[in-house]
Formats: sequence, structure tokens, C-alpha cells
Amino acid sequence: MTSQIRRNEMASNPRKARQFGPQGDVQVDVAPDLPFLGVGRWKTADTYAKRRIFPIKDDGSLVGYRAMIQQGRGVNRQTHSEVFRITPLVNEAMAMAMAQRWRDKKEAELGILSGRVSSKSASRFVPGISLVVSSSGPCRASWRWSSPGRPTVTKYIGKKLGYASAYKALVLRICNILDCPVPQDLPVPMPNPVQYLRLQSGGISELPERRAKPR
Repeated sequence: MTSQIRRNEMASNPRKARQFGPQGDVQVDVAPDLPFLGVGRWKTADTYAKRRIFPIKDDGSLVGYRAMIQQGRGVNRQTHSEVFRITPLVNEAMAMAMAQRWRDKKEAELGILSGRVSSKSASRFVPGISLVVSSSGPCRASWRWSSPGRPTVTKYIGKKLGYASAYKALVLRICNILDCPVPQDLPVPMPNPVQYLRLQSGGISELPERRAKPR
């Protein structure tokens, strides 16, 4: 028997939009909700400041920013967006500041909470990725990723790959499948207490440090 933990918010495939402007067809990089990234909260002050703002590139060069807020799901989804281009009179910092002001105003107008910085968000599980640990017998553990229409990807945790290395190997495989960049900052999720003790007793290396709860 195995125990499997799946938590947190939904994830989807990466998205890319295309926008037409005076200079022709321009690619807009829309940040994907990937199964290994926390959704809804931001890990650092920088990512919080740039929330809902995406770079616009033309032939690999940054040409501006697109601020975008989406509400609802499916046919009821509404998208609010505005483009702020870099010009001879508007540099990169100015374009970013303009996008931030528009976003803040639109969030207030729509009654959307801006969220908050949280280091915990990236350490939570989301549907699609799971930690599987055997509940009896020799300790057997693995990271697994399941996505509709794709084969399940499994990275086993053991002597060859420790807890953290197996997780990062899984993320690398997911990025290759989805054709998206590998995140530079990737905190490893914390197993639940039962799984942690099981992994620890099984001699699994690279386990994250558990924080003692204040009494």
C-alpha cells in the first residue's frame, strides 16, 4: 500500500499569446501555472512587485510589458489587459512602473486582492505532482507527475537520487515535456510528518529541514 499526498491549487499547461502591433507579430510570454510553482502567492518581493505583468518580446528582445488580470473560468472568464511598450521616450523601468500602476488600479477596481509575499507557497503540492511513500515494508518512495493526455512521469528516490535531487529531476523532465524554462529558484516541498519519518528511517538523503513549531 502507498500513501499519496496531493495538495494546493490547480495547474495548467504553459500559455503563449500573440499580439499584433505596429511592428508586426509580437510574442507575449504569459507565465504558465506549472505543477511545481506555487500559485496565488509570491515567494519574493520582486516577484510580488511584478505579479500579473509579463514581458513582451520581439525576436528575443524585450519591447515592453503586458499587465493582465483574468477573472472566472471557462466561458465566463474575463481578461483585462494593457500593453506598455518601450520607446525612445519610455525606458524599461518606466514601462514596468506604468504597468504596475495600471495593475494596482485595476485590482482595486475589480476588488481583487493583491496577495502577499509567502515563501510557503512554493513548498506546497498541487494536483498533478505527488510524493508517493510506501507505508509498510522497506521504504520505497518516488515523485510522480500525471497530466491528462500524457504518460505518467516517475522519479524514484533512493541511493542514486536523494529526495531533493529526484524532485529536481522530475521538474526538469516536466519542463522538457512542456517545452518551458527550468525555474532557477525551486524550493523542494516538505513531506507530511508521517512521510518524513518514513523517509528518514529509510535512510533517504537530502530531506529538507523540519522547522520546530513554537510552543
